[in-house]
Amino acid sequence: VAERVIGWRKVPPSLYGGDAWYPPNLPPQANVLGRAMSLYSTDIKAAMEVVERLRPKYDLEILSRDSCWIVNLCVESDGMWGYVAAGEAETLPLAICRAALDAVAKETK
Repeated sequence: VAERVIGWRKVPPSLYGGDAWYPPNLPPQANVLGRAMSLYSTDIKAAMEVVERLRPKYDLEILSRDSCWIVNLCVESDGMWGYVAAGEAETLPLAICRAALDAVAKETK
């Protein structure tokens, strides 16, 4: 989600060695060591960043049934609504991330 939806980019290994990432809209030459990536699939505040990225393109439908969260991404076309992508999980942040990844995967097909 961090890479494919939010826009984080992996630092080339030759630059720092280890596992470092550039935040969105930060030039590659910037020093990013010590910069923590949000935990989009476990933190509701971080998951809302994902929602904000999705909102310009999709309407979201969030449902809770039994012990499961369902997030549907919808679009309107010619006055008709249709489901484009969905995510389901025991937690809302994870369901949001799964729906976002489903949408990205379908966009790249």
